[in-house]
Formats: sequence, C-alpha cells, structure tokens
Amino acid sequence: MSQQQIPNHILDSIKNKVYFFMEQQEEYKNAIFHADKLYHLTFQNKKDWSINSEDPSISIYEIYSTGEIEAIHLLSKAYFKAGQFKRALHLLTSSFTNFSQRAPMECFFLAAKCLEKCDDWLEILSLFGDNDAEFEQVLHREGAQQYIASLCFLRAKAFDMVDNKARAIHWYTQTLIYDPNFYEAFEKLVEKNLLTNQDQVALLNQINFSQDDQWIKYFYTSKIDRFCYINDNSKQALRKLSMEYNLSKNHDVRCSEAERYFYSQRFNQAYEITKQIIEEDPYNQACLPIHILTLVELNKKSELFSLSHKLVDDYKESAVSWFAVACYYYSIKKFASARSYFTKATNQNPHFLEAWLGIGHCFSNDNEPDQAMAAYRTAYRLFTGSHLPPLYIGMEHMKTNNLTLAQKFIQQALSICPTDPLIHNELGMISYKWKLYEDAKKHFENALRLNPKKDDTPNFSREISHSQYTSHFVDTENNIVVQMWEPIMFNLANTYRKLKQYDLALAYYKKCIGLQPKNASIYSAIGLTYHLQQYSGSSNLHTAIEYYHKALAIQPDHSFTATMLSKALVQIANQSLEYLMQQPEEEIQNSTHYNTQQSNNDLNVRINKLSQ
Repeated sequence: MSQQQIPNHILDSIKNKVYFFMEQQEEYKNAIFHADKLYHLTFQNKKDWSINSEDPSISIYEIYSTGEIEAIHLLSKAYFKAGQFKRALHLLTSSFTNFSQRAPMECFFLAAKCLEKCDDWLEILSLFGDNDAEFEQVLHREGAQQYIASLCFLRAKAFDMVDNKARAIHWYTQTLIYDPNFYEAFEKLVEKNLLTNQDQVALLNQINFSQDDQWIKYFYTSKIDRFCYINDNSKQALRKLSMEYNLSKNHDVRCSEAERYFYSQRFNQAYEITKQIIEEDPYNQACLPIHILTLVELNKKSELFSLSHKLVDDYKESAVSWFAVACYYYSIKKFASARSYFTKATNQNPHFLEAWLGIGHCFSNDNEPDQAMAAYRTAYRLFTGSHLPPLYIGMEHMKTNNLTLAQKFIQQALSICPTDPLIHNELGMISYKWKLYEDAKKHFENALRLNPKKDDTPNFSREISHSQYTSHFVDTENNIVVQMWEPIMFNLANTYRKLKQYDLALAYYKKCIGLQPKNASIYSAIGLTYHLQQYSGSSNLHTAIEYYHKALAIQPDHSFTATMLSKALVQIANQSLEYLMQQPEEEIQNSTHYNTQQSNNDLNVRINKLSQ
C-alpha cells in the first residue's frame, strides 16, 4: 500500500507550532512533540537517506532538501532547548556521514553547542580541527559567515578550559575582531584577567569599531586598566557614556564606575554606587563581587551577613553566594571557615580570581605561608593577566625574608601592571631592607606619583605644604581620606631619615599625621628624627622629647619610644652638666650657694620635670 504524500501546508503548520512552542512559549516538551512529527513526516517517502552521502563531490544539499535539513535542525534544537544535549548531538551526527566536514553549518554549530553544554572541550577541538589551518577551512564553508564569531569564541573557550591560555587569548581576540559586539569574549579577556594592561590597550586598538558602535568602544575603555588611578581615558569614556549616550543610570556603566572607586581605595563612593545597584537589581552577578568586597573593606559585617544569607537561600548554586559567606567569616577573622567557603566558591567557578586570593589571604593570616603561596600560584596560573597573584607571592616571600625571590615576583607584577602604587611600595620596602635607600626613595616617590589626581602630582624635589598635600591625597569634595597613601608616605619619610635628609623626613611624617592623627609610631618617628638632628649640628632634643611624650600618650606600652625618651632625658642632663663644667670656677661659685649634694638634687628635679 503506497503512502500518501503529506501536503506542504500541513508540514508548514506543524513547523509553525514548533517555533511557537520553542521560541515564544518556551514549552520545550510541546516543541519536541511537534518537531518529532515534522521530522518523520518529512522523511517518510525518502527511501535511502544516505545514498552517495560519502561521495565528497556531491553536495549535502543534493542529498537533502532544505526542508529535510530544517526538520533535522528543528528537532535537534528542540532537544537542545530542553536540555537533552546528548540526544540532540546523536541525532545531528547520525544524520550526516563525515559530519565534521559535510554537515550544514547550522547543524555543525548546534553540535558544537551541544558539546559545550556537555563540557566536552577536547571533542570540540577535534570537531573544529586540530590546527588553525583546518579551523580556517571551517570558517570559509558555505553558510559559515553568520557563525564565524561564535565559532571562534567556542574554540577560544575550549582552549581556555584545557589550560592552553595562549591559544585561548588568540581566539578570544579573533572573536572581537570579527564582531566587536561579542561582549562575552571581551569579558573573558579583560574581566577574567587574561590580558596585561598593555595588552588590553593593544586589543582595543586592533578592533575596528563602526560609527554606530562607538558606545561599545567607550564601554570597553571604561573596563580596561582598572588598577590605574590616573587613567584619563577611562574617565572620559565613562563621561561620554553618561552624557552622550544617556547611560549614566545603566547598571553596567555604574558598576564600571564603582570598580574605579574601589581599586583607588575610595570605598565609600564605591559602596554608594553598588548599594543602589543591588537595591534595584539584587542578583546582579557583575556587581555583587565588587559590592561584597566593598562591604569587607568598610567593615559592614551586619550588612554582609544579611546579604550572604539571602544569596545562599536564593542562589545556592552560585559561586558568588558562597564567596559572600566566605567574606563574612573573613571579616570576623574566622579564617578556617572563610577558607572552606572560598574553596566552595572556586569549586563552583574555578575562574573566580577573588576567591582564590581569599584562600591565600586566609592561609597568610593563619601564618601558613606555604599553603598561602600554593593558592596564589594557582591564581597565577589561571589568571595570567592579573598582577595580584605574583604580587602576593612576593609579599609572602618578604614575610620569610626571602627578598631575592620576593623581588622576582613583584617585578613580574610590575611588568603586568606598572600603575598599581602597592607594587612600587613593596619594591621600595625590598630596597629599604637591602639598605639601598636611593632606590627605595625612587620607588616610594613613584608610588605617590600614581595618586588619582594626575595633574596635581607632587614635586618631590621640594617640601610640600599641608594644603598641597591635602589636594593630593584627600577627596575634599566628599571628605574622604585615601588611607592607602599613609604607609607609602611613612616609608618615604623613613627613607629620607636614613639618607639624613631630616627636613624632608619631618615634612612627610607630619603629612602622615594628617592621615593618621592617632598613630603612635608616626609621633615616635618624628621624635627620633629630631633626636638625630643633634648629630648634624642642630639641637632639637626638647622637641624630640615632646613628640616622644605624644607617642606614649597614645600608646603607653610603646617600648622603643620609652627607651628613646630615657636616652633623650639623659642627654639633656649631660648637656646641662657639660655646660656647667665649661663655666669658670669663680663664676660658678659666685652664681650659686648650693653644695654638691644640692646641685645633684636640683638636676634630678629638672630631669623629673622634663619627664613629666
């Protein structure tokens, strides 16, 4: 009995139902039901599907009609949408012999997406070709034009997942060159720290943005070189996005602005932005990490506790949720608990830089340098464009006084990101410990030149007035002191003191007081500097004693200050005796009626008054 040919209008009706349920209703079970019927009705009269299919001279479109290929693709796509990735892949690969070379491009691409969902990265690379020349042939196949950027991205992602970072970077870059709008490729390169600062700038110069895509260029510019406090290009890009494109309230743009504030230590300003974003969009995955870190820096434990509970209740499978829990425990100094939750975050998302660094910080705070460096080294391997892992490895080596290795890693951090003041400060500390004070001075001065107000860079050849200093390191508009600059200033002052440039040392110590007015070490250092001036011809022992007293008033158990105060008092006493010994004998007799015992008592009274 011959089978009746199904009219085209019935096939079209079924096809429309598939699209309706799959694209508009997202009812994938219904879509599969109708796509399955379309598939079998389409092929019911085809006697031999694979006839001559292995002959490379015959086009796949001579074997299958457009409708037949569409039926295969629709059913496979319905399986894919329903999460039945293996089933979709089987249908695709079994429908075409020599699939990797002859399948229609829409089916080829869908098969690659199925492999992606199955985390079968090596199979993706095999499908695309083992070398770049074979992959280029794929990109030039019939119908490939609309898939080029996506195929490049999948190849890059596959290389990324098998830890071939160099090839991953190349194909992520090619993705953006083919399609500047492919934001996920940019995110992988920049926000996942695969590129150094210089490479980020070079990447933007490679991309040919159309006139209509200038806003994308500005957005990318706002994201690069986040640790550069004096990046005018980023500021201008944010300004253009806000003023010319009316994106001032867009969450992505606002998040970029918050990152700028955060990485320049302006935590209050960053918090005001991220708080508003989270209030409007509580589960914004791009904003949550920076918001959580801001809460840690501002010591907002209660808010961090509430946020972490909410995230875990609503998004248990999200790495950011467990990262928030870890940060809460870190903020209350329960480092073992924090470490376990940081680890849980990295298990859910192995490419979570902040979580890997958190593990290292926990070990470091527990005085376990080997485990800390193991965590930092993992981050160093995974995030080749971030300067933070080698920087922290170097700082751990500094703790164990292995200065040669410390310098090696911190120099690597400098080559990746020359605009982070912390790197210059650590290099200065290494030079200081090696007693290379001129080198140390250069590093500390370089660090201070990287303050957020580039046009107001201090001139280190002369002393800075207090008003000039305030304009450099205090945000007067919001009355926010940038606390990170005080240790660098203090280190520079110490270096000037070692170089016997006492006036400059005193000038910078006094600027430190403007940032940390209740720091006993600063007052003690000022006292020591005045104390040392006596050996350069100046007599400032009384001023030194005054600052020693100020230091002890803040921290009475400061042993170094107490020791130096005692020495200064003895020196004052000795100077008084020397002065008396230098007077003519008759002048001493005429000027006093005290006996020797009385003179000693008088001297003791003077010393006691000085000590008070």
